[in-house]
Amino acid sequence: MLMRSGIKFTTANVVSTAKRVRIVSALVESNSLRATARMASVSRNTVNKILLDLGTACAAFQGEAIRNVPSNRIQCDEIWSFVYAKAQNVPEEKNGEFGVGDVWAFTALDADS
Repeated sequence: MLMRSGIKFTTANVVSTAKRVRIVSALVESNSLRATARMASVSRNTVNKILLDLGTACAAFQGEAIRNVPSNRIQCDEIWSFVYAKAQNVPEEKNGEFGVGDVWAFTALDADS
């Protein structure tokens, strides 16, 4: 298990650093999880694990590194999407289940920089 900045990377002992870089690069270029898995010759679950590890590392980095940013104008926006089904179409047995239904992503940008 690899540790960097207090983050445990669970797939590091199975997938080489070079292959993880190829996987992240493919995802950044808007390839799907399945296409990325095929391109890197790994399972889709491996791609998912690497993506989750990357998200955890990015959240930790932003939480530590981005502080006291001087801003005069902030522009905010949101993106709506859904996972599995739109909220109105979620079956009763999945209603209230985490990760199912409407999802929102919010962003804020410094308009001047």
